[in-house]
Parts: sequence; C-alpha cells; structure tokens
Amino acid sequence: MSSSSTHLNQTRIPLLRFPQVVRNEVFANWDIFEIYQFSTLSKVTKSISKNMKKPKTEMSLRPLGKYHQVTLARDETNWKQWRFSLCLSSEVWDKFFNENEYYRLSPSNVYHPVFARSSIESFGTLVEHLQDVFAPKIEQIRFVDGLSRQVDEEELKSYLHWFNGYEKLSKLPELFVSIQGPAFKVFLENWKVDVGIMDVEAENSELCTVDFKVDHLRRSDCVKWLDFNVLRRFDCVEASTDTNFSNEDMNLFLKDWKEGRSYNRAYWIDFIISERVKWKKILEGLDAELRDLRTVRRTFSRDFVLLIYSCSEFLLPAEIKKNNLNFPFQQRVSSLNFRFNDNRQVWDYHGGFDIKRIDGKVATVGHCYFQVTDQNEPLKPHMLDEYDRVLRVWNSEDNDDEEEIEDVIVVPDGVLDDFESEQNYIDYEKQHRKRGRYEFMMIVW
Repeated sequence: MSSSSTHLNQTRIPLLRFPQVVRNEVFANWDIFEIYQFSTLSKVTKSISKNMKKPKTEMSLRPLGKYHQVTLARDETNWKQWRFSLCLSSEVWDKFFNENEYYRLSPSNVYHPVFARSSIESFGTLVEHLQDVFAPKIEQIRFVDGLSRQVDEEELKSYLHWFNGYEKLSKLPELFVSIQGPAFKVFLENWKVDVGIMDVEAENSELCTVDFKVDHLRRSDCVKWLDFNVLRRFDCVEASTDTNFSNEDMNLFLKDWKEGRSYNRAYWIDFIISERVKWKKILEGLDAELRDLRTVRRTFSRDFVLLIYSCSEFLLPAEIKKNNLNFPFQQRVSSLNFRFNDNRQVWDYHGGFDIKRIDGKVATVGHCYFQVTDQNEPLKPHMLDEYDRVLRVWNSEDNDDEEEIEDVIVVPDGVLDDFESEQNYIDYEKQHRKRGRYEFMMIVW
C-alpha cells in the first residue's frame, strides 16, 4: 500500500461474510498499515486484527517528531520501518508528501498519515491502539526538538507524565534525548522510567536532580549537567562521557566506590576529566597497587554497539576536528579487529592500578589509550613509554605535578599512505596522546 490518504474498502467488499479460509488468505497479504486501518473500523475488526497472524514488530516513538511519531519495525530478517504520522488533513499530508522526495521514495521507510491533531491525547491513543493490535515491544524513545522548533516545556511535561504512567513501559531499552536549553532540565527532572541505554545531546543545561536509573550512559559531552548526585542516582553499569571532574573529584568517586557507598553496579567507567590525570592525587588514601604492564593482562568484554560508539568518540577528539588534522576513516578503524565472544567485544587490559572494595571486589583504573589492546594483541611502544613514566612518578617522593609531557613521535614507514604529511601524523599522535592522559578508565572485575 502506498503512503497516501487513500482509504481501504472503498468498493465495500463484504469481507466479513467470506468463509474463514478466504479471509485468512486476504489477511495474509496485508501489510502493517492495512491491518491497522482494518482494526480502526469497529470493535469487531479490531478483535479480528488482534488475532490474525502478523509479522513480529518492534516499536520506537518520537513524541516531538514533525513528520512521524510512531514507528513499527520488522525484525532483522525482513527489515522495514512503518512510520505513523499524526497529520491534520489529507490535503496537508499530500502536499508534504509530494514536496519531499525522500519520504516518497525511501524503500525501507514507509509513511502513513493518521488524521488527528498532533497532541499528547492523539499520540497516546495511537500508541495504545498499536500496542493492543500488534503487541510490539517498545525498544526506543527519541526526544528531539529539531532545528526549527523549540520545545514547549508544558507540552514536554505532558508527554513525560504520560510515559511515566504507561503500564507497558516498566523499563525502556533505549532513550535518545536531543533537547537544548531549559527544556532539557525539565526532561531530566520529570522523566521517571529506568533506562537501558541513554544517549544524550545537550550542549547547555543546569545541574538538577534525577529520579531514574541508567544502565549504560553514552555521550561525548555531559559537562554541564552531570555531577556525582546524578551519577549516584543513575547507578550506571557502564558510562562513557566527557565530564567537568577534577583529579580530586575522581578521588572522592573512588572512595565512595571503595567504601561501598555508591556505584555498586559499576562495571566499566570511561570519563574524560577536566585536567590531565595525576594518579597520586586520584589514588590518595586508596591503598592502590600498580600492576606491571608487561606481565599483567586481564580480559574484559563490552556490548558491541556501545563499544563502537565509544571508540568513534575517543579516536576522533574535538581538538582534531577543530584543527582539521588529516585522519582518514580507514586509519581510525584499522586497529579494531572486533573479536567476539557471545556477541560481546573482547579486549585486553594491561597493568593498571588495582583497588579493593570492602566486599573484596577489585577495580582496575588507568588509561584506555595506554593500556587497552584487542585480545591477544602485543603492546605498542607508546604504551610501554607511558608505563615507564607512570612507574617513575608513582615511586618517587614528589607529587605528580610535573610540567606538561612532551611526546617524542617516531614516524613509521608508509605513514604517507594515510596522512598528507609527516607533520600531520605527528600532530595527530600528539593530540591523541594528550587526550589519552585526560581519560580515566575503570573496570570492575
């Protein structure tokens, strides 16, 4: 069926009078939208729609969306997305559809209008009806304000209140939020549903309180709104983000973990902090033990989707983008071999500082860039150089307040195959290592 305002059964075929075997044959050839339209005709047709054989689907929601708000997607064996769009009239829809070739010609995204005013009432009614007929699992919700529209805070609160009270949403697998300005604070303070993966794009926001858990927090910049009160309430299993934390802050973070006061679910933490990591400050009073990089190797694994995100953020820091350094895509991903065990990426963690929690659990802290390799891969020269520096400082009586480190970069043969010049390669390596020393990484074994 095409994505137009044409209605079914305009010739009024008496379908319900046909024998069951004939009706089943007709139903088997209907797509998602045809089943939906049939289910809206009466209580009888809705009941029939609920019981007919249908493709398995998953639901994603975009309550602030301009062109579609509800999507049903087929499973991976026959992937297709059926997008429902709340629209005032067939004239508005036809004008929009005819003027936007992308929506008209997309082979995997099929659009269908639902003629109603875009509101929380219409949205809730549509979601509940689709849930009743297709019984899809809600996999993702996206709150995106768009380029041409600022979010109305009261409207946002009405959507959040609806989601918080929706009985079929006890925990959300994935939440994406891209809301700017004061409305983002409104979101954080009013959302109450626990989240599996939370991905956030918010350039500016005030500190605030939250009342929901997050298993996996992934974002490149949470500096403005992420503090330890938020982290304690999130109680993340995994978190990867830029922060405004100092070395002293990270010392308090680790003390809370060590004493069992907070972060008890933590498995993998990867923060870019606001200054170069100085291990003597971070580990003061924690009875940490430095393990030998050359002889101590432990394996850890992470979900693949989170791993790809984290690597892309780490391998292309803001400084490189800002300075337009040449660093082709194939070079960024060439070191990732993607070894898997039970659909999880497997890495080796070399050395690091071990800290023991009061219950006997051990965490290892260090730098991802200087201590993590693909499984069974050899150490690289810059890792050994950094370990020797850290060992020297750790065993000295002086504080770790030395001047900024000046790396000596050796240019390997063949580097011009991927970089425009040797200097571009040197600049990239220096930026990469500098950012690597701002990274705090923790694994709980």
